[in-house]
Amino acid sequence: MNIDSIRIEFDAVEGAIRRLLGVIEARGFDVKAMTMGSDLNRSNMTVGVAPRDENRCVDLLSRQIARIEGVRHVARVTPTPVREVVHGAVS
Repeated sequence: MNIDSIRIEFDAVEGAIRRLLGVIEARGFDVKAMTMGSDLNRSNMTVGVAPRDENRCVDLLSRQIARIEGVRHVARVTPTPVREVVHGAVS
């Protein structure tokens, strides 16, 4: 299974996260990882997605996400190693 990461910057409005995740799922991808951050007006999300079958294209998914109202920017990102955080200490 191939996992790709997509970084999404979007307006922090009611229902935005639900719309984003709904499009990802409806287009045949499973969310395998997610990190988020926000300020008062904008949010950003990096989502690790895996296609349910080999016919799914992450570039097409990225273009579909970019068309959602309130989405400011979408980009594929190179995966980085995840470090485990235990009780506030990085291991």
